[in-house]
Amino acid sequence: MHLGADMETIKKTSQDFADIEQLLAEDPESTQLEMLAGIDCDEEDVENQRTDGDDDPMVTIELIAQWNPVTKEGILDWCFARESVINDAEPTFEHGGPLLGFRYRADEPELDDLLDTAVPLLNEAVDWAEFQLGDEEE
Repeated sequence: MHLGADMETIKKTSQDFADIEQLLAEDPESTQLEMLAGIDCDEEDVENQRTDGDDDPMVTIELIAQWNPVTKEGILDWCFARESVINDAEPTFEHGGPLLGFRYRADEPELDDLLDTAVPLLNEAVDWAEFQLGDEEE
């Protein structure tokens, strides 16, 4: 999958993805992290999870990019906080899983460009909601 001249996405089922994941794990001091988006689940999302049998539903999801500026490769993951911890001073976020890998050629990755590709992949990862990109929410 291609995003443009300066960025390329990599499917998480590929060997390239596994290689990127291994390289990031081997060199954590060089890894950069940035939260790209925070998504609050609405009442319908929470109710859908309860209907599916989840007694402690996800209420917040974050898309987090991690990359190595030397290799110019990274991974976009999703994490979530459950209802039982969301009001804690520092809520615990659990790892939902990787969505995609990426490579970039510019000095810095254009992380916002990953969102168009990431949201459909997040929708595949959770079957109780249909997330969409939109203008800034109020």
